[in-house]
Amino acid sequence: MYEILASPFFKIPLKRLIDFITAKHSKALAEETRQFIKKAILDNLPTNPYFAPVGSRLIDLGIKEYRQYQIDQHNTIFYRVDEEREMIVLLAVMDSRQTLI
Repeated sequence: MYEILASPFFKIPLKRLIDFITAKHSKALAEETRQFIKKAILDNLPTNPYFAPVGSRLIDLGIKEYRQYQIDQHNTIFYRVDEEREMIVLLAVMDSRQTLI
């Protein structure tokens, strides 16, 4: 079973996502979304780290080690697998409804 590690960078877009949902909808929905993302990660990735594909857009950029896990209609997690340490490193979370600016 692989260990899950949230990189320091992962925490920044996660906070932005939670702030976005809180402002747009409610604090309750933001917390529900955070818990849903956490559960999806813990339910699927530790036992099957190659569950999600390498993102096709990332391959086009020459990045082949980052996987793209579409958690639900709006939320995507980017992660990489560290085989030596049997660890999944969470890199970023994005909501398709957010703007990048």
